[in-house]
Amino acid sequence: MRPTSLADILLLLRSGAAPSPDIERGLGLSQSTASRYLRQGIAEKRIVRLGTTKGARYALLRTIESIGSVWPLHRTFLDLKIGLILKKLDSINADFRTIASTCATALERLPSSGAYPTHVGV
Repeated sequence: MRPTSLADILLLLRSGAAPSPDIERGLGLSQSTASRYLRQGIAEKRIVRLGTTKGARYALLRTIESIGSVWPLHRTFLDLKIGLILKKLDSINADFRTIASTCATALERLPSSGAYPTHVGV
């Protein structure tokens, strides 16, 4: 079996992004050897790291014709609005859970037999 190289990692990443443990297992590398080749690939701008320490995945850095392989990403006002809307929806969902819990408790307290009112005032 021939020694593993950065080229082998690049070949493996052609099938998509992968976390370091998958690269290590896929090529039979130690953690330190995989890390060394990944750092080399990042330094040579051939590999990009996606995510943070434990959840990091590695992928090929590809060039898109006419715009290159690196460009700035900006957070827009729309992103902020969507975030605020999602936060409000979470709050509403929590309110509904509280109401449902209160109703369930009230239903449990009703007598087990007898007539129930057909109309309940709010």
